[in-house]
Amino acid sequence: MAEENASLQVRLPQEQPDRTRQLPARFKDYKMDTPPRKPQERPSPDHVRGEYTINTI
Repeated sequence: MAEENASLQVRLPQEQPDRTRQLPARFKDYKMDTPPRKPQERPSPDHVRGEYTINTI
C-alpha cells in the first residue's frame, strides 16, 4: 500500500499556482479602439492654497 501511495505522488506533479495575472480568454487577441486617456488636470493653485481659520469660543 505504501508503494502505491509513493507512485501516486510521483505521478501527480507538485505545481505551484501561477501568480502572474492573465487576461480572460475573451480579451486575448482583442484590439482596443479606445482613444488614449488624457492625464487628469491638477487643481489650480487658487483651490489648493487657502487660509483656513479656526474659530475658538
